[in-house]
Amino acid sequence: MIFKEKRLKKWLVPSAILLMLLGGSQIYGYLRYAIFPADPIFLLLSFPSSFFLEQNLTGHSDGITSIAISPDGQTLVSSSGDATIKIWDRKTGKLKNTLRGHFAPIDTVTISPDGTSVLSGSRDNTIKIWDLKTGNLKTTLKGIDSWAIAIAISPDGQTLVSGHQNSKLGIWNLKTHTLSRTLTSHFNWVIAVAISSDGKTLVSGGKDDTIKIWNLKTGTLIGTLFGHSNWVSSLAISPDGQTLVSGSKDNTIKVWNLKTGALKYTLNEDSDLVRCVAISPDGQTLVSGSWDKTIKVWNLKTGTLRHTLLGHTGTVVSVAISPDGQTLVTGSRDKTIKIWRLPQ
Repeated sequence: MIFKEKRLKKWLVPSAILLMLLGGSQIYGYLRYAIFPADPIFLLLSFPSSFFLEQNLTGHSDGITSIAISPDGQTLVSSSGDATIKIWDRKTGKLKNTLRGHFAPIDTVTISPDGTSVLSGSRDNTIKIWDLKTGNLKTTLKGIDSWAIAIAISPDGQTLVSGHQNSKLGIWNLKTHTLSRTLTSHFNWVIAVAISSDGKTLVSGGKDDTIKIWNLKTGTLIGTLFGHSNWVSSLAISPDGQTLVSGSKDNTIKVWNLKTGALKYTLNEDSDLVRCVAISPDGQTLVSGSWDKTIKVWNLKTGTLRHTLLGHTGTVVSVAISPDGQTLVTGSRDKTIKIWRLPQ
């Protein structure tokens, strides 16, 4: 069945494009109404999830907690409740290395902007920095007596932000590996953090149902966004720094104007907690993962649902989009990582 669908798309897509170029909307209209019982473009968008699935990676002995893709798009990193980090070749799916050193579940992992280091936050109350190529441990950051649930690195690679279970935000100097300052405006767990592409703005969200906007350089609180009625569990900022997306335990996704703090619209299609969100490099596509085990692909500009990907048997806890915008990687509590062609 999948083979037939692939053959259909291989024939249908170039044919539709050629006909549109040669005959424009008149030929397409003829095809649409005289030959096909349904819109052929709609048929393309309705292919089953298996059509987009490229690889299924297994190896962790507990649920996936976080995933990250290297800046060159070649390497995938995953963390797990099994207290390990795994390094994968994104194209082949081959496991390249397993990093051990944490003594409790790892909640968050990321890769430095220069692609040389892996950073991980664990319930052992430490943040570790690893050499991505060799897997060797470079250093361990200590200073906040609470585990890091979420971490993010500034685009220049100089600053690390960590959100903690004790409601604090840690701002770390990655040159000296020291804690620069602690931010304390949240009054419950900080579950999500994100930094704008210009490195000037930090956003954080958590169990107090709010989103805080900060000046990253000074640590000054710029404002607080209210609107979610439950935990803010995920955050993403568009590449142009204009749009903020938040996912929540209230089963909604909210899209905000980051500059003004105004709510642009709310998406209510998810039937359960929205655990993770990611925005494509071109700023056109939003991807969300939910406790209902689904991955949803949205048009960020219009809020239109493009596709729902099915296949995971557990909560989808992390989503990442490759730098070229062609590949989507998802991690789940079902212990698997799935690599998809991102529906365009």
